[in-house]
Amino acid sequence: MKKILLTNVFAILAILSGIGQQTSNLIIFASDPTPFYAIVNGIKQNAEPQTNVKITGLSNNQNHVKVVFADGVAADIDKNFYFESMNVEVTARIVSTKKGYKLRYFGEVAMGQAATNDQQVQIVYHTVEAPATNNVVIDETVTTTSTTTTTNTVNDSEVNSMGTNISISDNSDGMQENVNMNVSIGQDHNSTRSNRAVGH
Repeated sequence: MKKILLTNVFAILAILSGIGQQTSNLIIFASDPTPFYAIVNGIKQNAEPQTNVKITGLSNNQNHVKVVFADGVAADIDKNFYFESMNVEVTARIVSTKKGYKLRYFGEVAMGQAATNDQQVQIVYHTVEAPATNNVVIDETVTTTSTTTTTNTVNDSEVNSMGTNISISDNSDGMQENVNMNVSIGQDHNSTRSNRAVGH
């Protein structure tokens, strides 16, 4: 008697758990190429605007759908979808009317009979909106200038005299650095001078 009772309890639990796991899919597509965002039960499902979206894994029988057009000009569409039975795929089409865009029921098939479409974006239903992605572009310009000047001077009065000038400038890190060096070697004197100037 206990075995029959336990078997019946397990059978009922298996049936109830199978019912709880049934889901349905919702396809929304635009008749004309008007990209949109699909918002189901208050959560944006597609991060980028699309013209054909398949949302899978809807476990609620009743779902509130809002279509927001990417152009920002067309009025949003609000519609409730009720799945009489689960494990189906419902298709809705966005059509243009004299009064604006409408979301209309287009058809329904059992999940096993649903055709695949490579042109549609498939999204697993989620209850938390995905964070927006930020693309940061960094543009950096580095300029380096280096100048070397060498001058040899021979003076008629001082045949053994020679002079050299060297100048180097660097602006690679946003600060200007200059190094100047003058070297004169003559008959009566030797002198070396070095200057370093740092400017902004």
